[in-house]
Amino acid sequence: MRPVDTENIINNRQQIRLFSGLKFVLCFVYLSISPLFTQVQASWVHLYHLFIEPLAILASVTENQLFMTSFMYLNTAATFVDGLIGFLNLISISRCFGEPTASCFDRLYENSVWFLLAALFIFFNLMCVMQFRNLSSQMLEKDETEEERVRLASVRGIAPSYNSIKIAGAKLETLHLFLIPSDVIFTIIILFETASTPIYWLGVGHVFIDPYVFFSGKSLTKGNYEFMRIVYIVLFIADIIILILNTEVNDHNFGQSLAFIMLLVYVSLDIVMFMFATEIIGIFDKMRKDKSNL
Repeated sequence: MRPVDTENIINNRQQIRLFSGLKFVLCFVYLSISPLFTQVQASWVHLYHLFIEPLAILASVTENQLFMTSFMYLNTAATFVDGLIGFLNLISISRCFGEPTASCFDRLYENSVWFLLAALFIFFNLMCVMQFRNLSSQMLEKDETEEERVRLASVRGIAPSYNSIKIAGAKLETLHLFLIPSDVIFTIIILFETASTPIYWLGVGHVFIDPYVFFSGKSLTKGNYEFMRIVYIVLFIADIIILILNTEVNDHNFGQSLAFIMLLVYVSLDIVMFMFATEIIGIFDKMRKDKSNL
């Protein structure tokens, strides 16, 4: 009963993924160049995007209007935060012109780079705000159209068919398919790091869950999704524990650094998959209620 995405909606979703992905890349640019600079700076604050952007990218595939609105406000807040960092760097630059010192050249060069980085974050944030605002209104319109179709079907005595379950289920299967190659890499890391970091075994759950959901997704019932929702909570807690303990390791080797990035992805996807499972369960309940009213 739910309308399919129009070309305009698809373009909005793709632009969100593009700009969120670019912000994610900017974080790694900062991590790459910051060891080369010597002046005190506050641009490390931009790294909060490492946690927000994976969620924003994955929220862009949902059908929930509330999520679109929430991320619109979240990107608005991010614009002010990044703007504050840019303003601090601009003040440092202006001081060099007002009170030249021996270290002014280094400060001018470094703070100019950080100011440019903040400006890019601000621009990408504003683009995401506009796209999420558009998607929010489009999802609201789809919700209203779906409700009208359900109402008409109820009046005519026809049991409504909810393609939303198939849509959300297909997206959930796609996420699990995306994680399967990561599961293989993470398993290899576990085997090599077991001696020094046995806590990585807490993250082995995805190795079993991802193939199971992908290969049996189309035959899952409401009860299966309720069970999966509990599994996602357990996986999220386990991934958070590993992530925290991983940050306490002083000298990270390549495997541990790669595991840290993968754990960020796992944590983000655990939240999104929990959201999809909850959405599917809600559709099952709504479908049963509408059929009982016929």
